[in-house]
Amino acid sequence: MKLVSGELMSEIDKYTINKIGIPGAVLMENAGRGVYEKFIEEFLPEKSSSILIVCGKGNNGGDGFVVARYLYNNDFKNIKLILLTESGNLKGDAEINCKICQNMGLKISEVSDFEKFDNLVRNNDFDYIFDAILGTGLKKEVRDFYRKIIEYINNSNAKTVSIDIPSGLHAERGIQLGVAVKAELTCTFGYKKTGLATYPGAKFTGKVKVIDISIPENIPFEINCYETDENIVKNIYKTREKDLHKGSFGHVVVLGGSVGFTGAAVLSAKAALMSGCGLVTSIVPSRINNTVEKLFIEGMTYPVDFNTCDRNELLLFINSKNALVIGPGFGKSEEVKQFLFEILPKIETPVVIDADGLNIISENLTLLKAIKHQPVLTPHPGEMSRLTGISVKDIQNNRIEVAKKFAQDYNAIVVLKGYKTIITDGKTVYINPTGSSALASGGSGDVLSGMIASFIAQKYEKLDAAVLAAYTHGFAGEIAANKKSEESVIATDILDNLHYPFKIYAGEIN
Repeated sequence: MKLVSGELMSEIDKYTINKIGIPGAVLMENAGRGVYEKFIEEFLPEKSSSILIVCGKGNNGGDGFVVARYLYNNDFKNIKLILLTESGNLKGDAEINCKICQNMGLKISEVSDFEKFDNLVRNNDFDYIFDAILGTGLKKEVRDFYRKIIEYINNSNAKTVSIDIPSGLHAERGIQLGVAVKAELTCTFGYKKTGLATYPGAKFTGKVKVIDISIPENIPFEINCYETDENIVKNIYKTREKDLHKGSFGHVVVLGGSVGFTGAAVLSAKAALMSGCGLVTSIVPSRINNTVEKLFIEGMTYPVDFNTCDRNELLLFINSKNALVIGPGFGKSEEVKQFLFEILPKIETPVVIDADGLNIISENLTLLKAIKHQPVLTPHPGEMSRLTGISVKDIQNNRIEVAKKFAQDYNAIVVLKGYKTIITDGKTVYINPTGSSALASGGSGDVLSGMIASFIAQKYEKLDAAVLAAYTHGFAGEIAANKKSEESVIATDILDNLHYPFKIYAGEIN
């Protein structure tokens, strides 16, 4: 699904009006009618429902007037319609639709301070509230009168429908600007806005429905941000030929593991094999080799002593394979650091760097630019903070921008993990919708890194590999949580359910 910024959507609207010739009033009519239809479809409301519609002074408020008209015309008579300004301040399409409501006999209460608003809504137990207050152009923090209105909405027991975007939410970054409406349903127009798909914006939206308002399909604007969906995944996924052998599906190497963290390397190796590659070898410290062999009998091992091993021989082995994972359970000992600093610039196979690999590289970022192939990095916010020097809080408030800039600066593909994982090569951005708190468990990230390497070994483009892996990883986690509970899912449960997404992609099950 394509995602756009508020600014880009504004340009698309202007193009549709000025170049295509569809009047703004028609777009507003389509928008309001669409909101009404989605409201009926989602909630199946009784005609006697008590409904509050709160309209701001801009086009968002104009959309609210159209919704009010459709409700009124369809026998919803228990409507309280409040305009947060004087009607004389309205302009353009919003003014037109306000006058239409007035001419139809809909009472519009005009208020400019919270005391008047409170007098109108006090002692009312609304079933539904329509938020048509602030649109996608908001950049400043919500204060005073509007803040109190939003707080009233959030404290009510009514189900809330936000029109285009929850008021107070930043359309691109998805952060609340002081305060934002928490909706059960958000009806957005033309294209889904980036802030509705990313963290933390997705926490405010409830269900999101995209309404067709007659934006032309072939618009002359570049859109390079997407929310991964079933269509995107099925276009990436490659069905397997029946007559191929294990060598046809690539050989993944996992470089990791240490005393006390044996499982990380094993999980990554298992995930690689269970995601379709033909062969997996784990390069692990000699002292844990026996344990690794017992935990994963389908995989091979290459035991080493990082102080004394023949670097050239090891590099020949790594560079003869199809993908390499560095970091799961690797530790940060001095011997491991020196080993990695020495071999990384000489690695010629595609590399996925995770966990301790990222923590080690954060001490010497010039190593990233020495890597021959574009690396795939899979940091969680804490690791991203160490890589960038930016606080976790600021990263979480600017997930797309931070990931995209780092990818550009270091010619990398960044998979910024967490709720609504961001995947970017610095140009194109994908936001992953799958997964839940079930994935917030030790080893989950190791599984993801192995999956990405597996797809790279199977000759997927790196960005595609990361997008497919993130979606499938989250999907398998959701299936595991449905079978057990979000609290009970562990990393091996993700592995145990990987087959379901693949069968769906292949069309074997629905």
